[in-house]
Amino acid sequence: MMRYYLDTVAIRKLSRELNGIKDRCYTSALCIFELISGINQKEFSARKKALENLFNSGIQIIWELPEAMKTYAFPLVEIQESRTPGLKMLSNHLLKSADIDEFISNTRDHIYSQDFFNELDGIYSSGFITATSRGNQTLKEIFQQIREKDGEVFEKIAKDYLRSLATDPINRQITISAIANNLAAGVRKSGDQIEVTEVIESYNGSIDVFIDAFSLYTIQKSALFNSPSKNDFVDLHHLLYLGNEQKDCIVTDDKMILEITPYSISIDGFKNIIANF
Repeated sequence: MMRYYLDTVAIRKLSRELNGIKDRCYTSALCIFELISGINQKEFSARKKALENLFNSGIQIIWELPEAMKTYAFPLVEIQESRTPGLKMLSNHLLKSADIDEFISNTRDHIYSQDFFNELDGIYSSGFITATSRGNQTLKEIFQQIREKDGEVFEKIAKDYLRSLATDPINRQITISAIANNLAAGVRKSGDQIEVTEVIESYNGSIDVFIDAFSLYTIQKSALFNSPSKNDFVDLHHLLYLGNEQKDCIVTDDKMILEITPYSISIDGFKNIIANF
């Protein structure tokens, strides 16, 4: 039976219908994170209501944040995730608060305050954009060197080859290696030693949907020298929660996600399906 993962926008747009679809749907801590980190006075009531309806519906929530989901895919690596209890605490305070001022006042002294998650959201996006832009600049310099040395024909061949990597297994392996490198670097910061090759070899395939989509996304951006949009990094990471279950599907109105993975459906398309639940 197909199950449906509701992203943050889907949670908000389907807020009144969650009770009736809870047995076929699930969501994640990443959605809670986005609901809380982006809250302001204007949207306080709407986001609070969406969170309240979500909790009251009993829909399954995978409480792990993206970093934890990645480590589960590379079981050689372990992390101590301390942010989830903070996120749950913020959720409870939000539901008890009458307005944004009361919410901030009651949580500002906590380590994992709304400011903490708001800043984390910014770090996710800016870091990804910076890294992609840096990579694109490097590629531009390489192509320029090829053009100056071998001419425009060989530059075109090089660019065509880059585009062809979109469906090449090597592109998928590059993504796996990049994640493994980041995880290994985190382990080393804690004082432990670990070989990147060992981390790569420990990959268990449990986030294949994300790996495939992220690999396709990055090569498309690189081939066209395009920079990511502000929310692309977080939007892509919702796919972590689909695991490797090709029978699961993300419900979203994000055009990029709908184009990048076949395991997606628009919110309107999902509404047509739930009419027959």
